Amino acid sequence: MAIGKPGFFDEEDRDRFDQLGVQIAPVLEAVLDCRGTGRADGDQQPGRLGHDHRRPAAPHDPTDLARGHSPRHERPRALHTGPQEDLWFELLSCDGVTVDLEALRQFPFDYMAPAELLATGKPLLLTGHNQARFAEHRSFESIGVLSAMLCPLLVRGKPYGFLAIGSKRRNAFSERDLAVAAQISLHLSQALANLLAYEEIHRLKEQLEQENIYLREEREASLDLTTLIGDSPAFQKSLKAIEKVASTDSTVLITGETGTGKELVAQAIHRLSTRRDQPIITVNCAALPPTLIESELFGHERGAFTGATARKLGRFELAHGGTIFLDEIGELPLKLQGKLLRVLETQEFDRVGGKTIRVEVRVVAATNAQLDQVVKQGAFRADLFYRLNVFPLRLPPLRERREDIPLLARHFAKKYSRRHRKSILRISATTMRMLCGYGWPGNVRELEHVIERAVILSQGPVLTTDDLDGLGREEDRGAPRTMAEAERAHILAMLAQANWVVAGKEGAAAQLGMKRSTLQHRMKKLGIHRPPRRSA
Repeated sequence: MAIGKPGFFDEEDRDRFDQLGVQIAPVLEAVLDCRGTGRADGDQQPGRLGHDHRRPAAPHDPTDLARGHSPRHERPRALHTGPQEDLWFELLSCDGVTVDLEALRQFPFDYMAPAELLATGKPLLLTGHNQARFAEHRSFESIGVLSAMLCPLLVRGKPYGFLAIGSKRRNAFSERDLAVAAQISLHLSQALANLLAYEEIHRLKEQLEQENIYLREEREASLDLTTLIGDSPAFQKSLKAIEKVASTDSTVLITGETGTGKELVAQAIHRLSTRRDQPIITVNCAALPPTLIESELFGHERGAFTGATARKLGRFELAHGGTIFLDEIGELPLKLQGKLLRVLETQEFDRVGGKTIRVEVRVVAATNAQLDQVVKQGAFRADLFYRLNVFPLRLPPLRERREDIPLLARHFAKKYSRRHRKSILRISATTMRMLCGYGWPGNVRELEHVIERAVILSQGPVLTTDDLDGLGREEDRGAPRTMAEAERAHILAMLAQANWVVAGKEGAAAQLGMKRSTLQHRMKKLGIHRPPRRSA
């Protein structure tokens, strides 16, 4: 650094700078050590020197950062810092004197020297004769500090703390000493700013790496939103509900049997929302061990438990600004349900072994259980159920939307024909009738797997019953159990084969061997309605 004209410093100054360098270097080394060993109090600040800018009034803990003394004066050094919101400071390093911070708290901060320092942003010289205007001057005189220099530490143009150099003599420092101390504080401020910037880059890099892991998991899941198709009234009702709620930030609870497409619906809600450019993070509450699910949801600090060798960002934190999908929410351990309720109500949570994190995230949950019954059994909190159930969305099982089976079957046949390089042109009438008559306990997922297997087994351009690999030939607890159910499934299959043409030589009535009016009467009685025509 340079001050004034050439020859401003002498040999005595050089010796003094050597000593100061010896004392200040451990400060920065300790900051680096704190960052490297995971002792940092937050993501953005090494060595507990700053505060979390994502939430106000974060406290600051004292940390030993320096040792040593100056040979020219008997002057203790102290590095102070603290958030402006608290109007206070914490002692981070002190040498040569014992400062009782609790005793200092009896003085109003506005009347103390640090308040003037932070207000003006300029160094402050206390000679021992001009400090009576500060409320704390007698307290410092009682421990032997009779004069001092206070220099602000500014990071990114904002007060971050101050460097205080004191002496046990009055008039120990001159304006020239103050100028030197100001330059020291300027360079120390820059060093702190660089360390904070490095820590922020490290945090963002860590978050990006973990986000990429989850994004790869999502991509590998190969979710196909085109399977959200169906013309049946039951499914169209669900689609309209999806469109209505997607544009809001409302919490959604998707219910439905296994295989009805709950994860696809969650993806659709996210992609139709204003959060579409932000991540959607999926958590399968049933797939995670109870001992790990808290860490997965909320993250953990290094050393929080055995095996926590590094800090881990939780999935709520990774979903900040986007959507988190909590699948199989009914399997969430009871002891964690209260913490999830807190996130829903306050958008805050605590990392395991760490600090409070605030996020802005939309929650979409799903379950195949009757949560209201689980609440009555005492396995699920009632208050959490009501908080999740803001917008309930029920997906009908495939047996309630049999009109969609031909449409879905053709879609899957086309999809897997391309994937497996087959030339499937159609599904035979007998095969379609079997598909429509089956109970589908596994719903759309089961139908998709059956069609994929049939495509693989097929030897020609038409899928036949032989390709269904025994579907419906074994005892089927989901198959039609009454004559009305069997008749309905049979009529649906023939209508699908005839493209819903009722009359005429190639119409469904002729294929069924009945009059058009008879078929129309049976359709009305069985609740069969022609699905709306799809726009080209």
